[in-house]
Amino acid sequence: GTITGYAIYYLTSPLHKQIQFLLEQKLTGQFSRQEIQKAILYGSIYIAFIILNIIILFFSVLLFEKSIYIISGKWENTHWLLYGFMIMLISNQVTKNFFWTAHQQMFTIFTPIACLYTGLFIWKKTPCIKRLIFFSFIPGTLLLMYGNFLLLLPILLFSYFLILKKEKHFPTTLFIANAALITSAFALPTLLWIIFLKMDGVSYYNHEVADFRHFVWMTDSLKISMSYFFET
Repeated sequence: GTITGYAIYYLTSPLHKQIQFLLEQKLTGQFSRQEIQKAILYGSIYIAFIILNIIILFFSVLLFEKSIYIISGKWENTHWLLYGFMIMLISNQVTKNFFWTAHQQMFTIFTPIACLYTGLFIWKKTPCIKRLIFFSFIPGTLLLMYGNFLLLLPILLFSYFLILKKEKHFPTTLFIANAALITSAFALPTLLWIIFLKMDGVSYYNHEVADFRHFVWMTDSLKISMSYFFET
């Protein structure tokens, strides 16, 4: 997420220079040149993250609309109702607290909608296994940005299971083999990132696991006792 925010910042850097020139003309005498440049730098990076939030929210709404169309077809004369649902979708505590913040929390809106759309798309289009493996590599890459993208892996596997279930005799061996390929493709970006860090002498760190114990809380609670696990 941070890398993406900085990437947007550098892509829009020609605009920053123009803004810097205009501000320097207006604020010369009130602030030093160094103070103006520092304010423009921080402000430009902040704006880049807001642009990222806008992009995430846009694709959230877009995938939501496409998911609705897959389920029920086009809403020819009731677009106003669909737009009403979209407003409800983006009117929540996440957008209220994090839209104007340089934070990754906006992905908590995008990820479940991406899961919904992915499952519906695979169920509707029934892509071949090669495409599924390629598709699994994409959320595997996004996993490096935000831990919630891990939820797409069970969606991919279950959707593939439903495709095979349509056949008269369920091919168990084929499912296990291809499920392993999908999982491997999904995990490949993270494995490559860990190897890259190790080669550079850097330890791998996952913020969600280290600070919030996402997913691994299950093993943590099991180490205490089975009753504590079920209670948790």
